Amino acid sequence: MAVSIIAAFVGSSLSGARIPFAAAHDGQFFRKLTYVHPSYGTPANALIFQSAITSALLLVVGKFQALFSIAIFSEWIAYGLAANTIFVFRRREQAKLHSLSRPGYSVVPLLFITSAAVILIFSVKNRPVDSCIGVAVILCGVPLPALRLQGVMLQLGWKALWARSTAGSV
Repeated sequence: MAVSIIAAFVGSSLSGARIPFAAAHDGQFFRKLTYVHPSYGTPANALIFQSAITSALLLVVGKFQALFSIAIFSEWIAYGLAANTIFVFRRREQAKLHSLSRPGYSVVPLLFITSAAVILIFSVKNRPVDSCIGVAVILCGVPLPALRLQGVMLQLGWKALWARSTAGSV
């Protein structure tokens, strides 16, 4: 059982670090996170960044079980939203995907989305504080694209455009 837990931990650590790595590679996050270790081929700075964020959250939350609940809650939000995109892509690319139509197509994704919603509802009911912290952590990422846009506009000398685009916001 311990080997299974350790293998799952390593797998989720490496896959989790690839998200900030990919965002940095696309220019949407800190450029330093694109560094790949020459010997191991791993996103070293992204792993360090992920470890630092996890450690800081653990210090704030205080218990590993609470941190685990926050992570699981956040992941099920992402899973449900990702499953919803199936319908968007199917509608948008209907002509191209007509040959890929399968029996039960809409039922299976709807069952998954419903299951994700039930898991989220029970998470909120059983661990409301952890669920709220999970939402707060997700919402912390909302201003990042706006800050990046502001930095790009200011670098290009578009101060007037930036001032106009934010004039109505508080």
